[in-house]
Amino acid sequence: MPCASSAKSLFYQPQTTDESLTVQDWEKQLSAAREAGYTAIILQWMQYGDVTFYNSEIVKRISQAPSSKSFDFWVGLFMPDDYYNVMEDQEQAKYYYIDKVLNRSTSLLAIIDLYGLNQQFRIKGWYLPLEISSSYLRAEERMQILARLKEWRESVAKPVGLSYFVGYQNNLAQSERDVADLSAHGFTTFFQRSNGIIQKNDAETLFPDLDCNTFVVTEAFEEIQAGQFIASNHLPVMNSCHNQAVFSLRYLPFSRFQQR
Repeated sequence: MPCASSAKSLFYQPQTTDESLTVQDWEKQLSAAREAGYTAIILQWMQYGDVTFYNSEIVKRISQAPSSKSFDFWVGLFMPDDYYNVMEDQEQAKYYYIDKVLNRSTSLLAIIDLYGLNQQFRIKGWYLPLEISSSYLRAEERMQILARLKEWRESVAKPVGLSYFVGYQNNLAQSERDVADLSAHGFTTFFQRSNGIIQKNDAETLFPDLDCNTFVVTEAFEEIQAGQFIASNHLPVMNSCHNQAVFSLRYLPFSRFQQR
């Protein structure tokens, strides 16, 4: 069912190449995002592998842009640079790996507080940059991983977001169960619509039936060949009750990244 006033959030993936953007650049694109109806920004990670952003000029300049004060922020935590290699490897156990990643995010929360991000931004919640799929929740580890995620979720006071995508061989009923379980464990689930990729999956079929508290991630890019992406000329209609999250700022017309 359509929703008359669903919230719009916007993903931003910090990259070291973005250091060249000034406070003025950030003000221009944040102001344009606000005019376009976005109310929240998802800073996808504060650490990617060994690269940290909580202490970067990028985050500092975002916070110094006057328009940043009009947004809620989901602040992303730790993303390991080997995440997909490990999770796609069917021979590797996943529980102890995820446990280590969550422990790193716990440590990062204390560092973020030390650097004063809680004062610089209006933080709505934390975002775990771990993308989950049923293929990652193997039957023999599924309950153990979900229990560890729930335990971590209950250890923090603010809401916690987590992304979910439908794999090419996912069973729709299993995907729906995964999203329901993540929500039952207290997560705000960001469900990837996968509208921008070449190899389509069943996400478009599934998302209209998901709980209305789910955020649906619409991709603002088009994959023109495997692994090569360009900005899309239009975003597909969001004709459902869900909140919308757009991926990502980098692909939108008012992005300052495209001009450098």
